[in-house]
Amino acid sequence: MPSPLFIPRATVSARVARAVLLVAAAALALLMMRPTSANADVTDLTPPPDGCLAYDVGAVAMEETTDVQTLTLDVAGPVVQVIIEWSGIWMPAPTDSTIGVEVSGPGGTDSDSFAGTEATDATGLPTTPESIVYGYVADITDLFGTGAAGTYTVNITPPIDGIDLPEARWGGATVTAVYDSSPCDDVATVIWKTGADYYFGGNDTSSPTTDLIVYDWGYPLTEDYTASFSTSQAGSDHVTTDCRVSSIWVATGTATAPAESDDLVDADGLPNPAYGGVEGVVSPFTPPNQTCPAPALTAPVVAFSGGNVGPEQALVQFDVLIPAGSTWAAFQLESPADNAGNPGLPESGAWTGAGLLILPALVRPVPEIALEKTVLDGAGADCPGVEGTDELVSGEPNTPVTYCFRVINTGEVALFPVELDDPDLAITDADMTLVSGDDTVPLEPGGELVYSYDSTITADLLNTATVTGYPEGGGEPVTDTNDASVQMYVITGTVTPFCEADAPYLGYDIQTNAPGATATITFTGDGGSESVTVPVGVGEVLWPGAVVGPDGVGIDWPGWDQDASGDWFENPANAYAWARPDVQITVQVNPTTEPVTVAYPPGTPTCVTAPPPNEPPPPPPSAGPPPPPLADTGASDPTGPAGLAAALALLGTALVAFSRRLARR
Repeated sequence: MPSPLFIPRATVSARVARAVLLVAAAALALLMMRPTSANADVTDLTPPPDGCLAYDVGAVAMEETTDVQTLTLDVAGPVVQVIIEWSGIWMPAPTDSTIGVEVSGPGGTDSDSFAGTEATDATGLPTTPESIVYGYVADITDLFGTGAAGTYTVNITPPIDGIDLPEARWGGATVTAVYDSSPCDDVATVIWKTGADYYFGGNDTSSPTTDLIVYDWGYPLTEDYTASFSTSQAGSDHVTTDCRVSSIWVATGTATAPAESDDLVDADGLPNPAYGGVEGVVSPFTPPNQTCPAPALTAPVVAFSGGNVGPEQALVQFDVLIPAGSTWAAFQLESPADNAGNPGLPESGAWTGAGLLILPALVRPVPEIALEKTVLDGAGADCPGVEGTDELVSGEPNTPVTYCFRVINTGEVALFPVELDDPDLAITDADMTLVSGDDTVPLEPGGELVYSYDSTITADLLNTATVTGYPEGGGEPVTDTNDASVQMYVITGTVTPFCEADAPYLGYDIQTNAPGATATITFTGDGGSESVTVPVGVGEVLWPGAVVGPDGVGIDWPGWDQDASGDWFENPANAYAWARPDVQITVQVNPTTEPVTVAYPPGTPTCVTAPPPNEPPPPPPSAGPPPPPLADTGASDPTGPAGLAAALALLGTALVAFSRRLARR
């Protein structure tokens, strides 16, 4: 039986962590993310925060030496965390396990000593006192100063074992630096498996193996991912001429992960069908002094690097493809002797320390929901409309419209139930018509529901709807809001009767949002009406029945006629008698205003809106002198002096406002 040896990891400079394993899944407690002891217990290491994480690892051998050993690390990004592990086999315990560490790098040089957290595991070797494998781990991040990217030299002073026996030997030390590799597509998580395990075949023909190194993330992966695994192994004999037929066994699976005491390979070196383990790497620990087979890989192992770094030590470092649906991965080291082609002889060895696995951060699937609300012209229109385009319908009162509601599960979690609410319309999804989708089953990621609702324009309204989705399996509901609007055509303004150049006019100021550049003004009186088309805006029109001459001065007025002698008289039968004294005015563009009452324009001292007074007839002849004339008050003639005086009492234009609105929804 070769001398039992311990496992540190080999030096690997400038190794950037290879492919990272993405795990999108349900929440994982921090305790699961913390390192757990693979075999012998040690105090947990606090893992670094999730991020764009990669690593470089280096190792040195320390068998029977007190000399300073040196390794280098090429760190391609800011340092996040650095862990050192060292171990050996003693009988009894080492005199002093403290290790000295000096780090030189971009930020200068710093040093310290570390006693480390101890893990032990019985070897089972037939020695007195019993041989024990001791492993230690410490966080040395502080020695890396500012942690700038670059090359770091790490000088390691071995502990003092104080024992000079063949079995009392140090294995070595391994330094693993985790750094920020930003930018990245996948945020990563570091998981450590700390501990120490010795495997020994004794004197029988069994195949010696370690306990399982088990990583259990507890939920199925959504895709195939390639993970990087790294640890250390002892037992790669530099002295003997035998080539070891060592192997690394790999298994992945779903549901319940195997226990660390379970085996992927039985005592005869055959795979355990219960876990579907495969011999992923054969002959990984080729001694440098012999001509032995090169490492051979079997899926799911896709890459392997490592080997001896010094007496009795080798690196275990490989990439493994973990298939979608897996919830755990397990690794086991096996090391029987070759025995010249005959069945493997018992062998021994150990693994200790990190068992580092870097995989994308365990992210809870994100629930999200989106709502698109649109409005289309007409009842029963085809939904959905086009978001960003079908956002407004304008029309007269009671114009039919169709509201469309498109609900999309934009997240990673099925939602049920999904509820719609539109308080401005005073409706929920129960009042709507389901156009497509099935709202009686969970809305899967990428799925959608489309609803429609018929309504009419009754007022201006910008209305907002809200959708709420409830994640299956619990969690906070997710919501989204969206709006659409309807607009009722509006017409507003004023009309003003006034007199100008002895002619009656109606002034107007018409404002509207309805389509069209012209408006229709309708005068309506007792017994008649007349309409005139005018441009939208500000202007004036001659009163119905009024006529002006070429000079623009009034020469005829509504309700007045001349007799044969040329005298003016009010004629109830006049075609425009209805236009005095009051009329109702309505204005129409697309909507029509409610009628407003406007008085016939009153005259002023300088402007009359009725014919001039008739000439009085000459007096009849008489025997005596004519009596003195009476004062003419003109009270019976609205255009005479008294009439004008009465009109002056009513002076001023009548400004009458009108409006008509259609709602916006």
